[in-house]
Amino acid sequence: MKHLQDILGNYLAQQVAMEERLYTEVERQLAILPTQDFAEVNDLLIGIKAVLARHFVRLNEALDLTEENIQNAVKETAGSSAVAVYEHNFKRKMTHVSQMLREDFVALNAAAMGNTLLHTAALAASSNIVAEVALEHLANITLFLKQMNELTPKVVVIELSKEFPDIKPDIGEIAATNALDVWKIGMNK
Repeated sequence: MKHLQDILGNYLAQQVAMEERLYTEVERQLAILPTQDFAEVNDLLIGIKAVLARHFVRLNEALDLTEENIQNAVKETAGSSAVAVYEHNFKRKMTHVSQMLREDFVALNAAAMGNTLLHTAALAASSNIVAEVALEHLANITLFLKQMNELTPKVVVIELSKEFPDIKPDIGEIAATNALDVWKIGMNK
């Protein structure tokens, strides 16, 4: 018979695995990123890496403070195929920085949703420490998603201008503003 703590432990294990995998991928991307052309992307990835490192510590601290049956559920779930779909995104070879950002955006959205699931399950299980950590991590991740939405159009323009030098440099700013406007409209509906 399943217990609420088992489900919470499952969500916690999945979140640890997802964020750990994303950290590893960001580390790899930093090693191959052409920083001379993409300094803003480099700064963003450094920020993501630092926050994910803190997340990993906080998630493990929260785990240490949870009940033993939750810790056991995490141990049973660790190494499962829970992040198989997430892993698929990083197995493809990326040829453009914009593609890399797209895949990171998808992965960060998955991590954000994972924190929402974790927060909800923790509240239901009266595990306030885990609920607080998940909500804090969700706030951190949404900031990066916003930054990626603003940065990606500029990266596309940098990449395109290498093949098509007549592209106006302000197209990236225009596209970023247009996308932000659409997001605002969607949020107000």
